[in-house]
Amino acid sequence: MKTFAWTLVFVLLAIGGAIAQTTPEPAILAYTPPMHFVVVRNSTPGCEPTCPEWISAEGHIVAGTPALLKALLKKLGPANCLWR
Repeated sequence: MKTFAWTLVFVLLAIGGAIAQTTPEPAILAYTPPMHFVVVRNSTPGCEPTCPEWISAEGHIVAGTPALLKALLKKLGPANCLWR
């Protein structure tokens, strides 16, 4: 009887290990739009004309993302950058 119990435990462990090793179905990835950049300005009353501004980025990084950021920074010019 002891041998049967140990054999049963071994078989169940082997089955559990085999099930754990199977590869799961690949998940269908949800579509994420490509990254876009927007200049955002704080709208707190009374901060004009020195309201803080920042660049907001949202979306998935794709091959053209660095070029879009470069174009935005070039459009803003060095006068609007903190690192000048």
